[in-house]
Amino acid sequence: MPAISARLTRREVAVGGLTFAGVFALVTGAGAWNTRAVSDPAVTVLGAGDRLSVLVTDGPARLLIAAGSDTSAFGNAWAQALPPLIRRVDVLFYSTDDRDAAVTSKALRDTRPRYSFPLAHPDSDREQSVARWERAVSLSEKTVVSLTVSNVASGQSEPQPPMWAATIAHQQTRVVFLSEPSAASLASKEPISALVVSRGAPDKIAVSAAVIRPRAVVANAESANGRDLRQHLTKVVEEGIWTLGVHPGEIARLEFVAGGLRLPTSAIQIRASATPKADAAS
Repeated sequence: MPAISARLTRREVAVGGLTFAGVFALVTGAGAWNTRAVSDPAVTVLGAGDRLSVLVTDGPARLLIAAGSDTSAFGNAWAQALPPLIRRVDVLFYSTDDRDAAVTSKALRDTRPRYSFPLAHPDSDREQSVARWERAVSLSEKTVVSLTVSNVASGQSEPQPPMWAATIAHQQTRVVFLSEPSAASLASKEPISALVVSRGAPDKIAVSAAVIRPRAVVANAESANGRDLRQHLTKVVEEGIWTLGVHPGEIARLEFVAGGLRLPTSAIQIRASATPKADAAS
């Protein structure tokens, strides 16, 4: 699993609560899976076709937010996210978008959740202009996942799927997961270390990043070309920001560490600030 030196950790915490792993500790053989890798608090992003899913873990607790268009890609990513013997989740939230139906059905079968909830307002009325639903799940004393779902009347003849935002908070570090860029209005107003967007065009994702102002942006590589995303971000983001694309069937693990997040080495930083500010994401 990624390792990081104490010196680098202190340096990265000083620039705003986001750490970047530059050293790998390779584990080989049949015992590649280890308890610490699974139990450490983390957000694992799964490529599931043209959308992303997210797995939140802390100790023995596991929560999955499932969305996506490709069951094979989701299955391949899920196989990498957890060891074979502990792939059951405690809580599953699943998309109600018709385009995600196959993946959400597979998630319900494969993860065998103790509790499952659709990402839709339980009493939504399509005649109302706005219907909101909120729920918070505590995975531990330090990790809480807060979800906001909104049905917004679009004026279109066909009903539109709800949009949603999840804020994953571990102590003072927060990751926001959006169904789409326009869901940024539902996100936490607290400082955000990383923004994950399930589906969206690069220009729209950049607009949501300008609203939320995270230190890192994670996007679906299927729908948001990394170079295009970086070009759009440079137009709206003032300070250095990390970008990371997740391809279908792959995962990216964002680990909560003291003072911030640890990113995979595939992350790319753009527009680095000449003079980093200590309070940029604290």
